[in-house]
Amino acid sequence: MKIAIMMRAIDQPTGFRSYMEGVVSTLLRIDQENEYLLLYRKPDFLGRFSDHKNVKEMLIGPLHVLLWDQVAVPLAARREGADVIFNPKFTAPLLTRIPTAMVVVEPTWWATPSDHPWWDVAFIRMTLPLYLPKAR
Repeated sequence: MKIAIMMRAIDQPTGFRSYMEGVVSTLLRIDQENEYLLLYRKPDFLGRFSDHKNVKEMLIGPLHVLLWDQVAVPLAARREGADVIFNPKFTAPLLTRIPTAMVVVEPTWWATPSDHPWWDVAFIRMTLPLYLPKAR
């Protein structure tokens, strides 16, 4: 099986970077059978996991987050023959026939919305109900 992983969260200088590195490092360490396609939005961490035989890393554009998530990732995954698209963060490509999986790390937009800018809260509250049914 070929698993495409959306590596966008590794660009964030927060706990998400540590989380991403931990999730991907662990997957690659324990799973030598599947192939992994790591899709990056920025070049900063490209090559980070190149020492694994079952990994192909790709830099794909565009840089705009929404276009990257919804257009560039599904196109690259399809072109590379991915069987599933996995995002360790809380989005899923909506316009793809490839099965998707995602993780909702911390749904603080509902629990403590005052901790986030209002536009983030509004965006997540609008889009998460679309992503959840799409993810398998």
